[in-house]
Amino acid sequence: MKYGIVIFPPKRIQDFANSYRKRYDSHYALIPPHITLKYPFEADEEQIKKWRKSCAALRRKHLPFRSK
Repeated sequence: MKYGIVIFPPKRIQDFANSYRKRYDSHYALIPPHITLKYPFEADEEQIKKWRKSCAALRRKHLPFRSK
């Protein structure tokens, strides 16, 4: 199966990004604004379990993103 890892900014920032995307991207409504951390990759269930553990460890080490 194909997976990717992304983060979604707060709605306020998504709305701002969409104000530009509406003008230039006819498919803007299909995918919400996001930041891609890892491009799509193939993985099986066992590999995904390892990714989840790695992501959880990273989450514990770092503070959340903050928007102003």
